[in-house]
Amino acid sequence: MNYYVYYKLDPQRLGELRPAIEALFKAVEREFGVRGRWMRRRDDPATYMEVYEGIADEAAFEAVLGREGANVQIVATGYETQTGGVYGAEGYVYQAFDPLPEFQGFRPALGAWVVGDEAAGLGIRETAGLVTDDGAAFVPHRILES
Repeated sequence: MNYYVYYKLDPQRLGELRPAIEALFKAVEREFGVRGRWMRRRDDPATYMEVYEGIADEAAFEAVLGREGANVQIVATGYETQTGGVYGAEGYVYQAFDPLPEFQGFRPALGAWVVGDEAAGLGIRETAGLVTDDGAAFVPHRILES
C-alpha cells in the first residue's frame, strides 16, 4: 500500500521544521523499512507531500499517522488543546497547524477518494472541536458514473 500525505507549511518556518520531518522519515524507515520522500509543489511553496511506498503493515502505519484524533496536542497562538489516548510509544508526528473553518459551530474536514484518475467518493467528518476524532459525525458520498 502507498500513502500520500499532503499539508501546508509556512515557508518561513521550513528551517525550523525540517529536522522534525527528517526525524519522522528515519523513524518510519526504522519501523517499517520504507524511506519516505518529501516533495514541494512547484506552483505553491507552502504545499508539501510525503510519499510512503510499499507499506506492508497498514494498521501499524496508520496508527502512527492517523490515530483517529487520539493523543493529539495543538499548541499554536490562540489555540491550545490536547486529547487523550493510548498512543505515544510508536512516536509522534509533528505538523503545522491550520485550523479548519467553522460553520455554525462545527468544523468540517473533507476526504476524497480517487481511483486511478477518477473521483470515486467524498467523506465529510464534522466536529465542534479543533481535533477531528473518531466521534465526529461522518457523511459519505459516492460518486456514480453518469
